[in-house]
Amino acid sequence: MDDQQLVSGEIIPDSYFYRLQAISLDGTAWGNPKVAIGLEFDATGTLVTFEPDFLSTLRPITEASQTVANFVFLETLPFPLTHGTNTIEKGLDGEQSRWKRDQGEARTARMHLKYREWKEKTTHSQVTAIFFDTAPLGFEHRLLEAIRFSTAVPASWVMLEYVQDGLVHFELSPYRPALNHLVDEPLQARENALDFFRLFDSYYVHSSENAKGEEFSQLSVAIGALFNLKGLAIGEISLVIGVTIEALLKEGFSELEEIDPEIIVEVEVVEDVINSLTTIREKSRGRMKGSMSGIKSIRARDKLEKLQKLGLVNQMELQHWKKLRNTSAHGSLRIDPQKWQQHLQRIFAVTTLAYKLTFLRIGYFGPYTDYGSPGWPTAWFPTKDDAQKLSRVTEELAQLPVADVKGKLYAWKAVETALRNTFPEGDVGALRASASLVLLAAMRKVGTLRLAELGSGN
Repeated sequence: MDDQQLVSGEIIPDSYFYRLQAISLDGTAWGNPKVAIGLEFDATGTLVTFEPDFLSTLRPITEASQTVANFVFLETLPFPLTHGTNTIEKGLDGEQSRWKRDQGEARTARMHLKYREWKEKTTHSQVTAIFFDTAPLGFEHRLLEAIRFSTAVPASWVMLEYVQDGLVHFELSPYRPALNHLVDEPLQARENALDFFRLFDSYYVHSSENAKGEEFSQLSVAIGALFNLKGLAIGEISLVIGVTIEALLKEGFSELEEIDPEIIVEVEVVEDVINSLTTIREKSRGRMKGSMSGIKSIRARDKLEKLQKLGLVNQMELQHWKKLRNTSAHGSLRIDPQKWQQHLQRIFAVTTLAYKLTFLRIGYFGPYTDYGSPGWPTAWFPTKDDAQKLSRVTEELAQLPVADVKGKLYAWKAVETALRNTFPEGDVGALRASASLVLLAAMRKVGTLRLAELGSGN
């Protein structure tokens, strides 16, 4: 297909592209299933050019091997550095040994995760994940989702190598610079190494349960908007952050969508009155009824207010979000030069709110960086005391023989027992009726249950 057959404004059809297959000098077969070619003509002939977005190859291995992935990035990432290396440097006084902290690693329930960075001749970093058991297809993309969230850097690999199901996959990609982000990572990791890796693992698990193939999870699509704000005007930044909160609340919080039945009854009464009015035009009647029907649906604001009552978000974050979202969405954002700091504080507070909603979705509890408070201190979600209690809940649930769970009833009783043992004075019913962090964490330990099932108590 040539360029003359392309139609402006329409997606380029697959028939325009070619499949690339090439053999390198060492005999390795490389390929890309979809490349566009260019043709340049001169007196000597025709030159065919192409710029693939990646080249990949794979080969079988005969020996038994663990599932493992290696990523190379041309940026350093804010992973915690827990280890170092000794290097020998030559100088006027001879050779000298220098120790530098350039590595970090930890073991989670699923994998041994390693990070290393280099800053001498070229700046780059490597992330390695060695799984203790099998990993789902597409796990390399789930790991990338977790890397981007935990570091707040929209990095893309230039080299990927992973071993799965007896095959070694190898991919090379052109460098796509990660824009200098304006939003920092949810937990500044240098002083919180173990919790950083726990956060990483929680995000990886959520993505593995909610995404397939190369497509990212809806959570990553929503929260990822925060990591690509460089170059936007302040009004655009405010709008993106405000709308991100609505996107995060759209899925995964079904327990918050129940509306007061009395409101529905009252709205229906008003609609009956509107229908009975004979002196107004049908067009006006339709607009009135349309505005009333919106009252019967739950708003993002309503969900946040419920979370505030449960102590999972605070009043300041809610107020900052309403102000930020309303003024930017309706084109009324005007920033007094004397109040720039106030507006920045509002942006930081809503960023923290976005992270809290993400914690709820992935079942993370523990320390985080509170960008809504001056000095950006380390805080605890939901509180330090509750986070420690929740650790005991999940540890208890992890010991349960859940492999032979026969139904939701047994699983819910296990969760409820663990919660009552840890929160003897707490209102488990209130927790069960919300998108509670407790239940998200418990759900993962119990196994196949979903939050909606736990919330209903079935």
